Amino acid sequence: MSSLPSPTQQLIRAAQDDNVIELWLSRVNLRSRQTYHTTIRQFQLHFEFAPLHRITLEDLIQWQQMLSLRYSQNTQRSKVSIIKSLFNFAHRAGYLQVNPVVLLKTPNAHPCLHERILTKSQVEAVVLHADSDRNELIAQTLYTLGLRVSELVEMKWSDFSPTDTGMRLRVIGKGNKQRHVNIPDHLYQYLQRLRGDSPYVFRSRQGPQLTRQQVYNIIKSLGDRLNIRLSPHYLRHSHATHSLAGGCPLKLLSDNLGHSNISVTSNYLHANETDGSANYLPAMGGLNSA
Repeated sequence: MSSLPSPTQQLIRAAQDDNVIELWLSRVNLRSRQTYHTTIRQFQLHFEFAPLHRITLEDLIQWQQMLSLRYSQNTQRSKVSIIKSLFNFAHRAGYLQVNPVVLLKTPNAHPCLHERILTKSQVEAVVLHADSDRNELIAQTLYTLGLRVSELVEMKWSDFSPTDTGMRLRVIGKGNKQRHVNIPDHLYQYLQRLRGDSPYVFRSRQGPQLTRQQVYNIIKSLGDRLNIRLSPHYLRHSHATHSLAGGCPLKLLSDNLGHSNISVTSNYLHANETDGSANYLPAMGGLNSA
């Protein structure tokens, strides 16, 4: 971290970071203020409350890399934008002589939810175009069970257990929350083909298990073959939307996906842009029927 730069003309009387932050927050609308305040406090905790003038571009890049491991791309974008807003304000006001965020790239926003949902025929094509049994089953499992990629790579054979009607999988989700997901018989039988010495279901050629990045690359490559945008989470979104369209109860889907709040799951009720309430009304006579 750098030493204190020589001061420039200041437009504000702030003598320390908290004064600048308070003034900057006062310009934020009330609805967003708590979110901004929380993000700033998390940022300060990460840097152990180091003064803003000591935070360098290298520090910010490392912080952004940490965000990429913990948050969705849209959440990363939001947090980076908030921090950039604070630094830009402090620099324009003369409190900071150097502004490192001018070289910090803001993550791209993810497409809208409906743009991240595949058709059923697209899902089938993704599976059929896999270049190995393992990669085919990775795509099938992500879609059929609606797993997060972090949950898929941690799947172990010891996580399967029999029930009266078949097999189920113990899944450790976000916040180490445990849930159980029923496994269709055909998928469980297919997965047995991968069984070997590793305790993990999906093995890597270099180690006992695949990494999240390796799975991401596998799925992206399948999408590239079909000229469609694709990631593991697209298959999870597609699972949710297709399940609801097939009549799956919202509460059951929420439990299977490991959502902490059913309101999160309800977003999928509005994700089908090809559907609309008008489709459920009876046809009315028009000019040609007169």
